[in-house]
Amino acid sequence: TTGLIFYILGLLLNNPELFSAFKMEHISVYASLVFAGFIYAPLLRIISIVSQILSRRYEFEADAFALETYSQPEILISALKKLSRDNMSHLTPHPMKVFLDYSHPPVLARIAALRKAGR
Repeated sequence: TTGLIFYILGLLLNNPELFSAFKMEHISVYASLVFAGFIYAPLLRIISIVSQILSRRYEFEADAFALETYSQPEILISALKKLSRDNMSHLTPHPMKVFLDYSHPPVLARIAALRKAGR
């Protein structure tokens, strides 16, 4: 991610086409950094969404491995409930919030997956 961001920053620094698009006469490193800031936020959002999708998938895989290893889903479910209670987790977040911001699946989704796999 960092390499991609620096690559894009390198493309934007002192780029004459970028300055002409904004009708600026003088090329400036400072203005280039401002333009890079405009592009950085949406790019970072896209990268984070992809990263979080992978992270949630890996979390389900980790739960499946724990279930396969110990064959006792109720113990893991009990631990998830305790963690959720101790951290005051939101049990039913909006799906769009999960898609955009959650690196772990909601606890109720993990519990449902464990119960389904445990049968």
